[in-house]
Amino acid sequence: MRALLVLIAAVLLATAMPVVAQPDLSRRIGTTVADTGAPGYRFERVILPAEAGGQGYRFNLAIPLAPPPATGYPAVWLLDGNAALMETPATLLQALAKAPSPPLLVFVAHDNDLRIDSAARAHDYTPRLLGGEAAQVDPMGRRNGGADGFLDFLTGAARERVRQVVPLDDARQAIWGHSYGGVFVLHALFSRPDAFATYAAVDPSLWWGEGYLLKEAGNAAPATAVTL
Repeated sequence: MRALLVLIAAVLLATAMPVVAQPDLSRRIGTTVADTGAPGYRFERVILPAEAGGQGYRFNLAIPLAPPPATGYPAVWLLDGNAALMETPATLLQALAKAPSPPLLVFVAHDNDLRIDSAARAHDYTPRLLGGEAAQVDPMGRRNGGADGFLDFLTGAARERVRQVVPLDDARQAIWGHSYGGVFVLHALFSRPDAFATYAAVDPSLWWGEGYLLKEAGNAAPATAVTL
């Protein structure tokens, strides 16, 4: 799983980083490999609608054509799923399909066609800071502090919903995130290392919260991490 995750991270970083660094927040997802197809994989979409005025989510699943192992598929959960899907080439999926145990890819996105939903990710991917409600609003006016609730969602309702589509191996679940997504990945690693087996934080925004993650790092429990 670690080698496959490094391959995924390297490909997405090489293609996506220059755009994500200064994203066009109006850009839409457009046509992706989910529409055109890739050797060794099929795609299926799962929607978890918003409840009580909350945020809805969509999960584009890249499902290996190879039968699942007896324990279920290993899976890589990719944050900023619309952006990640846009940058995923068919050649990457073709290479993953040749692995002894090809992984399920779960492209985790907010339920809209935006490449990057700036306000929603700013909330979902950042931990709650001390200092009351005022401390949860960043200089751009976006609410922060929803990471713990989002982690509960990913490991609870979202994982169960995906499991209704394909069998999952709970011992081989990995999570990938870039920039603010990397903040979420590291916070999950430091606060709940049992939530995933492997963590990949790509160019995490370590400046966020005046070095909040660096303070969390001192209490980190052992886990498998990949930081690029």
